[in-house]
Amino acid sequence: MQFVTKGHLKTHELIHSGTKPFVCDECGKSYSRAGRLKIHIRAHAGDKPFVCSYEGCDKSFTEKGNLKTHLRIHSGEKPYKCSFEECGKGFTTQGHLTDHMRHHTGERPFKCRNCDMAFMRSSTLKIHMRTHTGERPYVCQVCLKAFTESGNLKTHMKVHSDEEILAKRTAS
Repeated sequence: MQFVTKGHLKTHELIHSGTKPFVCDECGKSYSRAGRLKIHIRAHAGDKPFVCSYEGCDKSFTEKGNLKTHLRIHSGEKPYKCSFEECGKGFTTQGHLTDHMRHHTGERPFKCRNCDMAFMRSSTLKIHMRTHTGERPYVCQVCLKAFTESGNLKTHMKVHSDEEILAKRTAS
């Protein structure tokens, strides 16, 4: 790989060294490139300048590339195709194709350091790690019950809406 300037080379070398000198003041997350930090800061500010132009869609994004990927939902474009015979499924992102391919191969590259479990996705490993740490980051604001996954909290919230409906019925 060739670089136009020494500065570009130095920036590129940070990726390989693991050095991340650009740190978010708000949350402490760090990056090897200033541009990535700038994009990250947009998320804290709620700044999403890349807006979907499809009528009725109110999605907006911090990065142009994320908007481009989103637009594939509307267009139906699925440029990443499964190469396994008799499958041929298409996907909007390379990452989704990679996840899908693991179903064919059985690959589970994300291994738990505490037990023998292994996972196809890093996000699933992250959730699994909460069984070891006891972390429950999703807290019900009504009864303070805590959950390891956001979906479990969402399901739990139906208990409170059912209680509210029942209370209204018995009051009338």
